[in-house]
Amino acid sequence: MDASSAPRRPTRPRPLRDAALAFTLLTALPLRVEWPAAEERPDIAGWFPLVGAVLGLLATAIVFLAGLVVGLAGPTAAASYTFGPVAWPLAVIVVGTWALATRMLHWDGLADTADGLGGASKPAARRAIMADSATGAFGATAVAFVALAQVASVATVLGTSAVTLTVKVAVLVAVPVLGRLAATMACWFGTPANPGGLGASVVGRPRVAGALATVVVLATSAVMLHADAGTLGVGWLAAGILIAGAIPHVLAGRVGGVTGDVMGASVLLTEASLLLLATLVVIA
Repeated sequence: MDASSAPRRPTRPRPLRDAALAFTLLTALPLRVEWPAAEERPDIAGWFPLVGAVLGLLATAIVFLAGLVVGLAGPTAAASYTFGPVAWPLAVIVVGTWALATRMLHWDGLADTADGLGGASKPAARRAIMADSATGAFGATAVAFVALAQVASVATVLGTSAVTLTVKVAVLVAVPVLGRLAATMACWFGTPANPGGLGASVVGRPRVAGALATVVVLATSAVMLHADAGTLGVGWLAAGILIAGAIPHVLAGRVGGVTGDVMGASVLLTEASLLLLATLVVIA
């Protein structure tokens, strides 16, 4: 999206506008929102984790509906559902819903970033490949493996009887939050690779409202995880914060700065990493 060509709307309070812009950029939600003037630097990125929280709640609704169906047949243990043979189809629905709700934006970024990293050795050449709308072998392979990792991990989390339904839900809420935190980290601490690209329009120092929103969402996720998973759940969340900061830093370093594709790839790689970690740690 080009900030200069975006339509102007009536002015609204800056935090509400920035939050609405975050949902407009990262989801298919059709909000009417004013794009800031070219000289203004909004803190849209500070609201990305809130977008993730909403996506997590969407997954929660899906899981609870499935839980009601399984519950009608009899729960396997107090407050715990294994979902049995429906764990894999349910995982496909959850991951597919996340993808559709975000207009496949992050998956496109992952494919472009993988093609750029695999197709050239110089940052400028990598960015040129990433700008091409065609998807090559590296991009297709990356999308396939990351999608498989996400679906398999969600199915494992939902299919285990080792943790309660509350922990399953907490993981599914925290994962998209931390995935969007990776994009936030890229914007707050990175440098845009292209002066006129999406990265340049959202990269900048955090503001109080956006930073507070991020802290509140992360703190809520920590409380949810600690309630049933204890210190192990909080440790998993802390590891997720570190991963969310590391992945965009590494990717941006390889392509010469932050781009929209780098942010999208960072979201999905962070989510996949945390879901795989959850299968090894949270449900151990």
